[in-house]
Amino acid sequence: MSDRNGLSPHNHVSGLKSYLQIEQEMEVELGRPPTIPEVFLRTHTKKDGTFVDKKAQAVHEAYKKRREAKLAAQDNDESSDGTSRRSELSHEEDDELFLQSTYINDRGTYFGVGSLGSYINGKRKYPGSSSTFTTLQQQLEDANRKIEEQAALQAERDAEASRVAAEALRANQIFL
Repeated sequence: MSDRNGLSPHNHVSGLKSYLQIEQEMEVELGRPPTIPEVFLRTHTKKDGTFVDKKAQAVHEAYKKRREAKLAAQDNDESSDGTSRRSELSHEEDDELFLQSTYINDRGTYFGVGSLGSYINGKRKYPGSSSTFTTLQQQLEDANRKIEEQAALQAERDAEASRVAAEALRANQIFL
């Protein structure tokens, strides 16, 4: 709880919830996986929209500057070659800009990402295949498909067993 060079002690408003839990709740709310900057804003701003501390505000401002510069560079690229480019950043690009804007402590831990830090550096997956919700949904679909395959296989086996039993019964009747 030291002063951290005039930046005051680190605070967040996530309470007892992990950042991963907050990310999962936001995914349900948004209908898509949130970016790290979106989770950061949720966990580092009060209900009135003010930041919980100066360091969080500095990180967000640095991120916003990098994001604006990247979008401006994309717009310049578009106007110079006449081709149409997207005016938004991908999930990965947005996360990367945030990570470039935040602080890293002596242990290599990113400031402001909490339990999401374990998904960074190639481990974090992105929309469509990555979020916990999507992954669980896919696992459920896979499990249901396997159950259906097993049920079909069991029905084939039962039919074969019935056929064999019927043939055995006919063969017994012939010998009697």
